Amino acid sequence: MKNTFGIPIIPDNDTERLLALARYDLLNTPPEESFTNLAHIISQVFHAPIALISLVDEKRVFFKANVGMSDVKSTSRGVSLCSLGILDAHPTVFEDALQEPCLLANPLVVGEFGLRFYAGAPLITPDGYNIGTVCVLDRKPRDFSEDDRKLLKRFAVTVMHEIELRLAARQKADVLETQVDARTAELRIANAELHRTNQELEQFAYVASHDLQEPLRKIMIFGGMLRAEYGSALEEKGQLYLQRIHDNTDRMRQLIGDLLEFSSIDKFEANRTTVDLNEVLNEIRENLNLKIEETAANIHTDTLPVVWAVSSQMHQLFFNLISNALKFSYPHTSPSIQVTSEPLAETERRNHFPESGKNYVKIMVADNGIGFEPVFAEKIFVIFQRLHNKNDYDGNGIGLAICKRIVENHGGVIFAENKPNEGASFKIILPMD
Repeated sequence: MKNTFGIPIIPDNDTERLLALARYDLLNTPPEESFTNLAHIISQVFHAPIALISLVDEKRVFFKANVGMSDVKSTSRGVSLCSLGILDAHPTVFEDALQEPCLLANPLVVGEFGLRFYAGAPLITPDGYNIGTVCVLDRKPRDFSEDDRKLLKRFAVTVMHEIELRLAARQKADVLETQVDARTAELRIANAELHRTNQELEQFAYVASHDLQEPLRKIMIFGGMLRAEYGSALEEKGQLYLQRIHDNTDRMRQLIGDLLEFSSIDKFEANRTTVDLNEVLNEIRENLNLKIEETAANIHTDTLPVVWAVSSQMHQLFFNLISNALKFSYPHTSPSIQVTSEPLAETERRNHFPESGKNYVKIMVADNGIGFEPVFAEKIFVIFQRLHNKNDYDGNGIGLAICKRIVENHGGVIFAENKPNEGASFKIILPMD
């Protein structure tokens, strides 16, 4: 670095000063609105064509804010007059540069730039280091009063305060980022443990259910043989006991089947494809044809969308919902089921999926059945939860739990909105992409 001033420009504490400067992490950073606004105010207050907020590094002077020389990002420390501005705690002022012996070899003064006036107040850190200046420049000589010097010094204090606020905000952000990283790591570990536990539970449920089927089949076989060969020899009470064995064994068979079905549901990403929900509903109509005729049910469906999903799971989802609507109907009343759809409104998308950019569809399945109390709107999706006596309505309380799991596996949500005695209404939100 060439010193053009003919006087020493490196203070005795320069090593410590540079360390103080480095802690603010301002060098080589892009312009920031707060500093640029201050530079514009300083330029207007002093009617100066050039106003700078400078930081004096080891070999150069970096301009954090620049009004009047926007194409200049930095200059050599041996050339910039800000190198002189950090040598004193008070403003450094040259009202006519050509009258200053130390500036007569400076290229900014004697060269094409033609600098004639400079006034710079140091940026003083709380621990007493001059890291840069707030300065105004002009290409013509000008007077700079004592009041002007005091005002410039106040501006330097204001800029330094802004620098300190920036440092505090960055430190706080660093602390928060560290806390977030730590919490994220904890959540990642917890999620991995939860995933492992879920897999183990699913595997246990599958194995346990599978292994229970064989002894259950034998109970049913030998129970049937007992009834066929010796049932007539039993008294009425004995035959009642046999019937109860048969009924409960059959219920256990259904329960194990449902548990196997629930434990086997997974995301099946590789099996996803475009699924036309209209075709799904038509197949369900055929599958439930006898029940529909028996109850004289009326099922009305709008034109439904095509979604990216696992076809078998979409069939299972809507089969369970339509079956429930047929089951939980009033005696001597024909079930009426409405299946409609609409694009998900933006407000609802932000509510359910605030960080997603996907397109969603909302599908409604509503009936005129017995409904349920709003307080049970979440309970009905819990596995094995029943709201009615099994003697009144059959089932194991697993159908809606399967629906919820299927929808969530597809990145959607399902919820119920209804009142007792006014029918049930289920809302399914699914991504279309």
